[in-house]
Amino acid sequence: MNIKSLAKKIGLDYEKTVEDYCGDISALASKIKSFSSDCSIEGFEDSVKKRDAALIKSGAHAIRKAAEKVGITPLSAAARAVENADDETLYELSEKLIETYKGIIAAINGN
Repeated sequence: MNIKSLAKKIGLDYEKTVEDYCGDISALASKIKSFSSDCSIEGFEDSVKKRDAALIKSGAHAIRKAAEKVGITPLSAAARAVENADDETLYELSEKLIETYKGIIAAINGN
């Protein structure tokens, strides 16, 4: 996995994230590979289907924290938007978060 090339595709701040991992590229690569399981997107999608605002915001928080640990800024920003959303925009922003997540996972998996 070429982290630098992938960083451009997924909006990862390469320099900052490598610094956060103390230059340990293999640890960063491992964290990126396990990212989809760390995110628990399935639970978030279920919350959206059930239209449970409290669970949606809680799930968005977990996704944001996982994205921040790996330095994936666009996903972190999308999750923060859901956390801060009002009732009118919550579901639309949740769908955007899911789309952003799926695009990032596709890039990580080389699709």
